[in-house]
Amino acid sequence: MARIAIFSKYFGYNIGGAEHSTLALLKRREAAGDNITAVIVANLRSHGAESLRMPLPDTWHIRSISLPADTVRFRFFAYWRNRAALSELGSSLKDFDALYAYGLYAPAVINAFTGQTVYLVRDEYGLGWNRNYRQGLKKWMFALYRLAEWPLERLWLRDLRRAIAKSRLIANSHFIAQELQRLAPDAPIDIEYPELDTATLQADFARHATDVSHKGIVLIGDNILKGGDIARKIAVRLPGEQFYLFDRRNLTERRDGNLISMPWQSPGRVYAHAKLVIVPSRWHEAFGRVVLEAQVLGIPVVASARGGLPEAIADPAALVADPDDIDSWLTKIAERLAPAVNHR
Repeated sequence: MARIAIFSKYFGYNIGGAEHSTLALLKRREAAGDNITAVIVANLRSHGAESLRMPLPDTWHIRSISLPADTVRFRFFAYWRNRAALSELGSSLKDFDALYAYGLYAPAVINAFTGQTVYLVRDEYGLGWNRNYRQGLKKWMFALYRLAEWPLERLWLRDLRRAIAKSRLIANSHFIAQELQRLAPDAPIDIEYPELDTATLQADFARHATDVSHKGIVLIGDNILKGGDIARKIAVRLPGEQFYLFDRRNLTERRDGNLISMPWQSPGRVYAHAKLVIVPSRWHEAFGRVVLEAQVLGIPVVASARGGLPEAIADPAALVADPDDIDSWLTKIAERLAPAVNHR
């Protein structure tokens, strides 16, 4: 029986797939007899996190901490401002046998921890990537942010390499494992794919299956990384189709022609809106939980061929090589909607 601490900036908050897959991983560790303590950043405000606390198992211990800085735009400045507090946290966990950590703040905590460390790589940020996927003026603004933060980014990368060198490494896809191997050529890397609670998802979907009278094309995650702007271009070219864009930052429903921006809802109710799901990600998705969920529910998917998405999708012909090639999206969407049209 081991005492395990889990830490990430967003762990304990219902932010995304990384949090849910890590929760499932630690539940398996608990089932094997380990004791779990979740270290939660109590004063987190970015991404509206204060309203998105995740229900954790009652059997877990919770340890709350506060950090000096919380900003999304200047990520490495926040790391530098919090680095001393994060190192202090790592040193204070001396009673634990193992530390599981992921995300931006993981390196400082891992490097200060004296026991076994497990570095969970959940996305391309965990590989040390900080690529500029923005468009137009925002692309130049992001480049300026990077230039301003360059010395602090180098500090973080140095800490990251140290953390990788001392840790057991767990990737959540073959793609992530391959890229991680470039950073640690001699290190063994385990792959643990995200776990999907199929029964709960299907039950939730069944409860909401008749809630939506006009089903349409669904995107989950309305931002530049997830391809929200690509979805809008597709919507312009398909005026006869209804589009639903779900995002946790949307507080109310907003309509713009055939496109409706929707606040986040339960997964089953989100998918109840869909006759087809698109995943036009620009960044390299680690795996693609949305693809798996849609396929389990029998909803066709068209996705960009980025990162680990090809590992998740059942139909390789539904992959779009260049996310910005709108004509390819239109062709593949039409191919997957055609059977439904013919059936009617």
